[in-house]
Amino acid sequence: MSKVKIPKHTEQVLPQVENLLKSWTLISLLICSFFLTQISMENIDKTWVSNSVYLYLSWFIKGILILVLGTFNTILIMGLGILGHEGTHWTLFKNRFLNDFWGGILWALSLLPYYNFRDFHFTHHRCTHYQGVDPEEPMNNHPLWFALTLGLLMGLMNRYKIVLSHLVSQSAKERGEAWKDVGFLTLAIVFYFYLIPLLGISIWFTVIPTFVILPTVFALRNIGEHHSIPEQGQQTLTQGTQKVDSWMVMTHPLIDWLWSHINYHQVHHRYPHLSHKYLPEIFEATKAEQSYLVINRYWQIILHALTSDYYGSQEDIEPYFLSK
Repeated sequence: MSKVKIPKHTEQVLPQVENLLKSWTLISLLICSFFLTQISMENIDKTWVSNSVYLYLSWFIKGILILVLGTFNTILIMGLGILGHEGTHWTLFKNRFLNDFWGGILWALSLLPYYNFRDFHFTHHRCTHYQGVDPEEPMNNHPLWFALTLGLLMGLMNRYKIVLSHLVSQSAKERGEAWKDVGFLTLAIVFYFYLIPLLGISIWFTVIPTFVILPTVFALRNIGEHHSIPEQGQQTLTQGTQKVDSWMVMTHPLIDWLWSHINYHQVHHRYPHLSHKYLPEIFEATKAEQSYLVINRYWQIILHALTSDYYGSQEDIEPYFLSK
């Protein structure tokens, strides 16, 4: 068996320029999408508002456009959030201040608190898929329809509740991080609810629908992380010392890039110190030696989740082990 060289955190070359350019590209695309939505709404009104029959048709077309472009916006915002996730692992930029400053802004554009998420996320890494311990369980361990609609909102409200409690914490570290989170979230709110309207864009056609759609689209992507895998405290799946607690979703290269290879989730959980750029090559180098659960496309894992629980069984996942 060959020994694969996994770089240490300090040995890796972070794609700092790519991370910065990608984040600005996604922000620019989001603003362009908002403009496109606004222009489309105005043109529909000018063309069809004079006729009552066409008026009803215009409402239908507006609804479809808002749904399609709103979903596109959520995909972009998740891309920003996943780059923010790189920041929580200190793999966005080498400079710690710049890493946390820009990571905090990117994460806040998803309306999520950055420092609070880091504590939550590191606990998740330590206790991945352990029932009663993994902090992601309260969001996900429900019937699928509930997890896709209210589960994420429950988790979000809990994150805000913790931030509010930390604002008056006795710990100076908790207090400082909570106030930083408030600052980042304030910048995001100013961006969405002040600067966007200042550009002549209605938030009712753009920002509001986007954040109504976001929880469900986020939850659909989230299925591709740990859903259907057996509870690790009862049935830890291993080959050697390697746990199998996450999925590998093989998807389109554009999605790989857009979501910074988060779909290589098992590699990320085994080597959380690595930048996203290393995940595909580590998978290719280790897939003959380590166990992986591999599925093609997100729509396939969503269909699979329809017939299994969040904590699944060995039978649920056996067909997806990568053949050696």
